[in-house]
Parts: sequence; structure tokens; C-alpha cells
Amino acid sequence: MNIKLVLKLVGRVLLLEAAALVLPLAVALTHLAFSFPMVRRILMLFNLWDLSLLLTITGITVVVFALLYFLVYTITARMYYRIVADGR
Repeated sequence: MNIKLVLKLVGRVLLLEAAALVLPLAVALTHLAFSFPMVRRILMLFNLWDLSLLLTITGITVVVFALLYFLVYTITARMYYRIVADGR
């Protein structure tokens, strides 16, 4: 198979996969944005008033979640390219 054709095909498929990968992350962030005020109120009931700590932990969680998603996308892209390039 021609390498340019393989790259073009892989690029198109991965573009669709990237869109499918971003949607769950976007929905999770939307849920987080709407639930954040309630989570903060619940934590206030337990005398946890530090908003900067909550924002920091939330930010770290979002970054780790996004990095894991990116890692899965990268591994999938490499495996897909190998499968298509080998002609299996």
C-alpha cells in the first residue's frame, strides 16, 4: 500500500476518533462545571472552606484525566497505523 495513501487514510480515521475522544471529556467537564457549586457546599458542611485547594485539586484531576485520554488516543493511533501499514 502506498505510504501517502496510508497516511491520508489514517489521518481521516484518527480525526473522527479524536472527535469521539473529545466528546466524553467535554461532557465530563460540563458536568464538573455544573456540579462544582454543590460539591463546594457539601465540603463546607464538613468545614472544608479552602476554595483555592478545591480549585487546585479539581484542576489537577482534569489535567490527569485529559492526559490519560491523550495517552489512550496516542496508543490507539499508533496501533491503527501499524495495522493499516502492515495490511492485516
